[in-house]
Amino acid sequence: MMSGFQVTGISTEIADRARETMRSPQYGHPAYEEVLTESSPCRHCLRLICAGERALLFTYDPFVGDARPLPGPIYIHSEACERYRESANFPEELRASPRTLAAYGSERRMILETLVPADGDFDAAMLAIATNPDVNYVHVRSTAAGCFTFRASRV
Repeated sequence: MMSGFQVTGISTEIADRARETMRSPQYGHPAYEEVLTESSPCRHCLRLICAGERALLFTYDPFVGDARPLPGPIYIHSEACERYRESANFPEELRASPRTLAAYGSERRMILETLVPADGDFDAAMLAIATNPDVNYVHVRSTAAGCFTFRASRV
């Protein structure tokens, strides 16, 4: 359990709009549907999209509305999936791959960054981050690709 933080996937509205329009809801860039050759996390349900399954790739900015955007590619299931239920638990299916935990304070100021190896102790890493009162939220990113996976917000 990630004491003091709540995990959320991207909004259902964003995921549904990308599926319906085949465009990035935030930027209007074309979305791309493909059959994956290796697994990747769905940023909506926070479960793996397995190799051989269809996925939708589109541009997403987890800092939407900020003066310094940071858009990048993300995958979601091509077909509708249930959004990850907000929880204090790190998504089980995502523990097997290395993740970078980028902790932010006010005004998108990065306070610290922690690399957690595949099958590492994500809970201990998040607990250590929680001891810093300046941290408001954490972006969990793929260590290999650098892309946004999910947000964990201070409760």
